Formats: sequence, structure tokens, C-alpha cells
Amino acid sequence: MIENTISFKDITVILPVINEKISIDKTIHILLKNNYKDISEILFVISKEKTETASRIKCHYFHNLNKEKIKILYQKKKNLGGAMMDAFKNIKSSHCLMMSSDLETNPETVKKMIKISKINPNKIITATRWLKGKRFVGYGNMKTILNLLFQKIFSYVFKTNCTDLTFGFRIFPKKVVQSINWEMYDHSFLFETFIKPLKNNIEIIEVESNWKKRIEGKTNNKFSNYFKYFYIGFKVLALKKN
Repeated sequence: MIENTISFKDITVILPVINEKISIDKTIHILLKNNYKDISEILFVISKEKTETASRIKCHYFHNLNKEKIKILYQKKKNLGGAMMDAFKNIKSSHCLMMSSDLETNPETVKKMIKISKINPNKIITATRWLKGKRFVGYGNMKTILNLLFQKIFSYVFKTNCTDLTFGFRIFPKKVVQSINWEMYDHSFLFETFIKPLKNNIEIIEVESNWKKRIEGKTNNKFSNYFKYFYIGFKVLALKKN
């Protein structure tokens, strides 16, 4: 558990980029329009191997427009989890926001998340697609059913009332992300960022949001990665509180 003396001062928005362009434009516009004073830094995380040239150019375009607020980090560790781990090490603000640059995490929700984080600065604020029934567009019926089953199983296993343990759309106190030993390099990292803090008695507050299928590019989450969600879930369940 982290101490209750943490205060919300500012926030870093972490945006991993692979093949997004139009979505980056919309995401940055909404984030800065709604939250300019609270955001100290928007951090594009780029892969030298995987990020497409046009997407990289787009990130540098925004960096050149506002070098003080918009930064670029070339990841050293692999895949999405590695990108987030590298970003976590570079956080200087009191809090950080993990989200995507493809609009599957709705940037309009960020304003409400920040407002709640200011009132509860020592807690994690996480978006949920399940708080008042399913809020998916273009996810597919089978994937939606499997997602719901997974949420039900692991919310019961971890004894939490939270409804969405795998949505990578969260505000963390910096001390949380920099004090935990992260280990998953694929998309199961998103699940890990929920269950490890939970295991250590860090409170989590849910905020209703929605998921909409990306309008460009393809997901980098392979089907084989889903088995790793179960691996890290049961591994953390067996761990002692850290």
C-alpha cells in the first residue's frame, strides 16, 4: 500500500505508437483541448523496428509543434509491455496515464478520470467497458462473451468488485508504476497492471468508458498471447503481498 500523502500535481500521458496517424491527430487534439493545464507531458513511445514511418513522422510533427509538452521515447524493451515499462521509468510527473493512440481508449474519458484522480491521488483510476453493461463497438460477439467470462472469473478469483481488469486505460500514481517489478512484455501486461497493484492493497476506482474498434492499422495482439493472461493471473494470485 502506498502512503496517503501523495497529491496530484500533473500527469504524463503515455501513447505507444505503431501504425496510427489519423487517430493520433484526434487523440492529441482532444487531450490538449480538455486537459492542457493538467498534462505536463505527452510521451509518444516508438519502436525502431515496428513503428511505421508515417506514424513516426506524425509523432515528430507534434513534437516540433510543442517540444516542451510533447516528447518522443524510443523503446528499448520489446512489444507493448516493454514500451510501457520504458515509459514508466521516464515519468517525472506525480501521475501517469496509460492509454492507446488508436482511439480504442476514448480520449474524451480522460477529463473525468483526471478529476477523480485529483480527489483520490493515491489510488488507481481505471476505465471500464462493463460497468453498466457492455460498451463495445466492433469487438465481435465471441470476443465480447470471452472477455466477459474472463472478467467474471478473475474478479472472483481476486475478490474485487471491479468489472474490467484488462482494459489498458488507467491513471497511476508514479510511485506505483516505479515500485512494482513488471514482467509481461505482450498485451497481458495490461492485466498485470491491474492485478499486481490490487495484490498490494492499492485501491482501484472504475470510470465508465467505451471501446470502439480502431479505424486504421491492425492490432498487434496475437491470439497466442491470451494464454499469457491466465499465466500472469495465477502467478500473481500465488504471490505474497509485496
